[in-house]
Amino acid sequence: MRARMGWMVWLWMGLGAACGPSSEVDKDASEGGTEGTSDETEAPEDSAGDRDDGDDGDADSEPGPEADQPTVVVLDATCSVYVSGDTRVVWSVEGTASDPQGADTLMTVVSDGLVASLDGTEVVRSALSCSVVDLSEAYCTGTFGQWDDATTCDGAASVAVWMEVEDEDGNRAVSDPVAGRAE
Repeated sequence: MRARMGWMVWLWMGLGAACGPSSEVDKDASEGGTEGTSDETEAPEDSAGDRDDGDDGDADSEPGPEADQPTVVVLDATCSVYVSGDTRVVWSVEGTASDPQGADTLMTVVSDGLVASLDGTEVVRSALSCSVVDLSEAYCTGTFGQWDDATTCDGAASVAVWMEVEDEDGNRAVSDPVAGRAE
């Protein structure tokens, strides 16, 4: 585009010199002055009428809030029955998380970061704890008790469990749910 622009300026200046200047502005332009040439020195317009400032970066490709989102993956959600005086059911969940700014920017405790649902209805929200393994990954765990009077893990496969992690900037990410399993 700039080569074409230069050729057009050369042609214009050549024709102007051949025909002779018709005004002071044209005379200055043909003598290398700056008056009358401001249009040639401005950046060309694109089809939307915007000036091209030479920056080849596309505004749509700039990282947005989703680029700052942490990620989390639930590895396992197990249901166990403990019998020591009273019989009780305890769920243990493990996963990993990362953040583009580093795993050390993840909150170490998310008070409502562990979620379980049964038949599409949320039944539990519990605390999730994450500890940094290295700058690229954190190990996250949490436990919660049975939400009803059940004393077995017979329906563990019908429970969906997921994690929600948060970074220090308030960006929150939700894992895909996994089906629970009886241990």
